[in-house]
Amino acid sequence: MIFHKCFHHVTFVKLPKISLCVPTYNRGLFIADTIRSVLNQTESDFELIILNDASPDSTEEIVKQFKDERIRYYKNETNLGVPENYNRVFSLARGELVCLLEDHDLLDPKYLEKLLPLFDKYSNIVFAFTGIDLIDQQGKTTKRFLHPFQDWVSGKEMLRRLLVRLTCPCSLTTVIRKSILENYDPPFSSNYWWYADIPLWMTLCSKGDVGYIREPLLKMRERENEHFLNDKHWESQLCLDSIHKDHWNLLHKGFSPGYCFDRIVFECAKVWNVFRYRANKLFYSRQKWSKEDKVGTRKFIHLLGRILVASLAIFPFSWGECLSAKYVAWWKGRHVADSYEVEEK
Repeated sequence: MIFHKCFHHVTFVKLPKISLCVPTYNRGLFIADTIRSVLNQTESDFELIILNDASPDSTEEIVKQFKDERIRYYKNETNLGVPENYNRVFSLARGELVCLLEDHDLLDPKYLEKLLPLFDKYSNIVFAFTGIDLIDQQGKTTKRFLHPFQDWVSGKEMLRRLLVRLTCPCSLTTVIRKSILENYDPPFSSNYWWYADIPLWMTLCSKGDVGYIREPLLKMRERENEHFLNDKHWESQLCLDSIHKDHWNLLHKGFSPGYCFDRIVFECAKVWNVFRYRANKLFYSRQKWSKEDKVGTRKFIHLLGRILVASLAIFPFSWGECLSAKYVAWWKGRHVADSYEVEEK
């Protein structure tokens, strides 16, 4: 609650419970659906902040068609890029909770109703997230990601989960207690490119606990075929590797048996990641292992791991093709839309 004083009049302004922050760039095709999914929430105590990062498309015209007093629209004069646009939209938030919502994703109508009570139930929760349905460009659900977490997860447990694996269990669309963000300025570092949210989750886990709703209350849209990240595999992997290396000290303050064990687990995860990637290219997609792949592998994994990955080249093609197809079928079976199987044990 804030107030404005003018002569003999005092005006009280009620601040929203949560600020839903939508940084957007060139998403005129999807932004209207995203806005509608927010306005259709059963919990109405929110503000919707939309920050247009100097889009040249019709985004501004589409946003201005919505006449709702909870919407606050801003536009950057010049393009700031991903991390800086995230930081600016967070700086505009007035709620005690903030949520960064991607400009092509959709919220279930009960997203806020089910997620916000966790912050009252557990005072030490610093952020919370939900299960995810992955949808295609037409909005059809293709995969489901649910994790075997309870509604409360210790920060240390989640931090270790983030550090020893390459996959992140939470998406960008995550509700955060704003007071904890005031200790980090800016919350998103430009050093980590498109993955600037992952270091934030790691840092927050070192300061408190995590909430989770095991229901697919977020619909996350797959990347467009022309998305620039689609041909940036090794840049992405090396960026993620640097994030992990830069944040080990959050979990392990020094050299110890626990540190050695977790590093071995992480290095094995990296090798398995490259092994699957090469097997997919060789046996499933039938693509050659390129010079770029060889350079990326040398930078990403150690010599023993590279030898293991290289062994795929002498594997009988018919066997590899069969095993690769079975692996892909198994993976899809664990992520199909009509299944509530968890992503991982």
